[in-house]
Amino acid sequence: MYVNVHGGGFVVGHREQDDPWCRYLAAHADVVVVNIDYVLAPTRLCVGGQSAGGNLSAAAARLALELGTPSISLQVLHYAPLDLVTRTADKPSPQGKSAVLRPWMGEVFDTAYIPDPAQRRDRLASPAWGTNGDGLHGIAPALIVSAEYDRLRAEAARYADKLSAAGASVTYHEVPAVDHGYNIMSDDVEVTRGMYDLMCDHVVDATQGDTTTG
Repeated sequence: MYVNVHGGGFVVGHREQDDPWCRYLAAHADVVVVNIDYVLAPTRLCVGGQSAGGNLSAAAARLALELGTPSISLQVLHYAPLDLVTRTADKPSPQGKSAVLRPWMGEVFDTAYIPDPAQRRDRLASPAWGTNGDGLHGIAPALIVSAEYDRLRAEAARYADKLSAAGASVTYHEVPAVDHGYNIMSDDVEVTRGMYDLMCDHVVDATQGDTTTG
C-alpha cells in the first residue's frame, strides 16, 4: 500500500492533481494507492507526497518513529519543503528570479500553515532545520527526490545527509535541469516517467520484499 498526500503549499491544491501519479504508481508498482480519501491498516505501509505533501509525510514518519506505531516501510519525499524556518527568499536557485517558487509564495504558504514563525522550528514542521534531523535512528527508509533548479533542493539534500548520518536507509536523487513541480507543470513526459518508475521501484521493494521482516 502507498498513502499519497498531495502538495499545494498547505493551502491550495487537491487530491485530483495527483491522480496521474497515483494511477501510474498503482499500475506499475502493483500496490493499492490511497489518495488521502480513506485509511487502511496494512502490514506494509508506505507514505509519501510531493511538495507540502512530502513535508507532512516526513512528519508522519517521524511520529511513527517516536510513537512506535504504525510500522512504515518507506517514506517518499518528492521536492518537499523541509525547512520552514529559512525564508524562501534566502533559498537560492540556479534559475534566479525565474524559479517556480517565488519568495512571496513561500511566505504565503508558510504563514498560512504555521502563522507563528517560532513554531516553524518544530521538528515536525522543519525536519531539515538545525538539529531537528539528528539522531533519527530507526526512522522509516526514505527516498528523497529533489529538483536541480528548485529552491528546496538544498534542504532535501541536507535532510538526506541527516538521515544517513543517523544510520537510516536513504536514497537521494536529484532530477537534473528541472524545477519545483516539474511533473505537473512541464511537458517533459520522459523525465516524469523516469522518476515515477524510480519511485515505483522503491515502493515495490518496500512492499514486496522479504516477508519475514516488517
